[in-house]
Amino acid sequence: MNKAVSFISRFYRYQSERFPVLVILATLAPALASSGAVALGTLSWGPFATALVVSLLYLFHIRALDERRDFGHDTVHHAARPMQTGLITRAELARADFVAVLGILGLALWAGPAAFAYAAFALLYAHLAGNEFFLGERLRERYFLYNAVNLVQMLLMQVLVYALFSGWFVVTPLIVAHFAFTSTGTLILEFVRKLKIPGEDGPGKDTYTHYLGFSASLVIHASLILVNVLLFIRLMAFAGGSSSLATLVAVFFTALSVFLALAHYAKPRRVTEVLLQLAFVVGYGVMNVMVAFAILG
Repeated sequence: MNKAVSFISRFYRYQSERFPVLVILATLAPALASSGAVALGTLSWGPFATALVVSLLYLFHIRALDERRDFGHDTVHHAARPMQTGLITRAELARADFVAVLGILGLALWAGPAAFAYAAFALLYAHLAGNEFFLGERLRERYFLYNAVNLVQMLLMQVLVYALFSGWFVVTPLIVAHFAFTSTGTLILEFVRKLKIPGEDGPGKDTYTHYLGFSASLVIHASLILVNVLLFIRLMAFAGGSSSLATLVAVFFTALSVFLALAHYAKPRRVTEVLLQLAFVVGYGVMNVMVAFAILG
C-alpha cells in the first residue's frame, strides 16, 4: 500500500514536469471536438470520452518511449529531469506504459475492429520510432528527418481518432481539409515548444533554434501560423461556417502571433516565449471549436 501511494505521489510530480495531463487535455479537447464533428456530423459524449482517453494514453506511451530511448542523452545533457534524478525509475515507467498500451487496445477494440486495427498499427509504428527504426545514431544525427519520423506518430493518432468516433470513416474533402488543418497545428505545437531563447538551447542540440537560428525560427513559426489559418478558412468553407467570421478570427490570431514573434525577437524573455506558445494553443483551440460548431449547426 505504501509503495502504491509513493508511486502515485512520485508519478504526479513526474507528470507535472514531463507530461502535464491537464494542459494536454485542454489542448486535446477542442481538436477532438472538431474531429468528432467531422467524422460523425454530430458529437456524443461516449465516443468523445473514448477518443480523449485513448489520445491521452497514446501520448503518454510516446512520452514513455522517448524517455527510455533518450535516457543516456538526457543523463548527459538534462541531468535535472525526473528520470535522471531517480524520481521515477525506468522499470516503473515501463509498467505504467504497459497499462497505457492495454488501455489503448481495449478501448479501441470496444470502438470497433477498424479502430483496433488503426490502434495496433499506430502502436507498432510508435515502437519502431521509439527504437529509432533500429538505425540508432544514423537517424538521430539527422535532426529534421528524426523529428519528421516522430511527428508521423501524431498523424497516425489523428487517423485513429477519426476511427474511434465513427468506427470506420470515408475520406471526403472535409476529412482531408480537417486532416491538413490538424496536421499543421500539430507541427506548430511541436515546433514552438522547441523554439528557445538564444543561449538557452542547452548542450543537447535538440531544439530548432540551435539548427535554424533564432530569427529564422521565428519567421518559420509565423509562416506556419499563416498556413494553418488559411487551412482553417478553407475548412470552415467546407463545414458551411461563416467565411467572414472565419477570416476575422484568422486575421486576428495571425496578427497576434506576428506581434508576439516580433516582441520575442526584440526582447527575448521567458514571458514572451510562453505568450508565443499560449497564443497558438488558444487560437488553435478557438478555431477547432468554431469548426465543430459550424458542422453541428
